[in-house]
Amino acid sequence: MNLSSSSLDLLLRPIRLAPMAIRIVAGARGIQSLELLRKPPVIRPGRPLPRAVSPHLAHAARELTLYFEGRLRRFTVPVDLSGQGTDFQRRVWRVLQGIPYGSVVSYACVASRVGMPRGARAVGGAVGRNPLPVIIPCHRVVGSEGRLTGFSSGLDLKVLLLELEGVLLSPQVRTSDREVVGTA
Repeated sequence: MNLSSSSLDLLLRPIRLAPMAIRIVAGARGIQSLELLRKPPVIRPGRPLPRAVSPHLAHAARELTLYFEGRLRRFTVPVDLSGQGTDFQRRVWRVLQGIPYGSVVSYACVASRVGMPRGARAVGGAVGRNPLPVIIPCHRVVGSEGRLTGFSSGLDLKVLLLELEGVLLSPQVRTSDREVVGTA
């Protein structure tokens, strides 16, 4: 993140979920990071955005609100990953952006898409360092045979996000290598 970045704390009341606090950081070119806060800051739900909030923060806040209300399936807010991650991590994050709403794919599938068919563990590391969870949907990646595995904000939240998107979670989440449609 650069020195000219600004941040916004947002408290949402998602459908079927407990209130959720999110910290969004944006620079001049787009959203740079998003943190799902376990201990929310003291803010009131539905509070109007401050007048001086940057256009990127306002855009992200609108889209996140719509997503958690179940009314947004694809984010259009500009993201700025410059200076973040390695080339490999950024390639993985681009593939994650192509996973459709309501779908899951395996780490092995993502590894194949980035040209490392045996690199599922390396992909897992890159997924875990995603600076924009939800906007870059790392929650849509599952282990082989559909096992739910790590999520930087906790597996309980990963389950809730997948359920919000209508993914039917059974003892094993079904995956398909065909579910990654593009690399945005």
